[in-house]
Amino acid sequence: MADAAPRPDDDEDEPSALEEAFQRYQENGLRLPPVPRELVDELDEFADWRWGSEDLNLENVDGFLEAARKPDGEPVVAFGHVGHGVSSWWLCYLLLRDSIAIYVRLAYGGAYEDTEANLPGINAVAAGIETLIPAADAAKAAGRFQGGHRLIVVLDEKRESFWEIAGGRDPAQVTDHPIDGAMGFLSQPALNEPPEPEAP
Repeated sequence: MADAAPRPDDDEDEPSALEEAFQRYQENGLRLPPVPRELVDELDEFADWRWGSEDLNLENVDGFLEAARKPDGEPVVAFGHVGHGVSSWWLCYLLLRDSIAIYVRLAYGGAYEDTEANLPGINAVAAGIETLIPAADAAKAAGRFQGGHRLIVVLDEKRESFWEIAGGRDPAQVTDHPIDGAMGFLSQPALNEPPEPEAP
């Protein structure tokens, strides 16, 4: 997703915000969560360990959900490491696009946790998001989200985790594995789609 790294003779060129974020995550054994291509040029570093296309509060879940549950809206992405004290530290990610809204808050860097042991799970979440975004784009293009609504996925180790279709009739699906639940939904044929023919 990032442009090629500058050549050694291009030392007057400073790395982009995306390159700096990639390096910071990589130095800590972390997989950088996806930054959609259309938001790469808008990405900026607003504080140490905090990037975004806008200067957003990464822990404002209620504000995120309010925006996500309204149709349309400008696309945004933000991510980084936020917190306070000795134990309240979180690795956060939020994305709002026309097809999908994702919020992630995972414990990372507290004095009482084994950060190294948590890395595989955190990186698996980033990989899952990379798969989920194009699946939601395809579902939106196929007309599975009506009226400008989108898929919402919240994976939050501080509060409740769930997935839902914004504006849909079904209640939110509360689960410890909302990415898997949302992928399961997206992998099912829509009600108006004919089933796949069986092999002879």
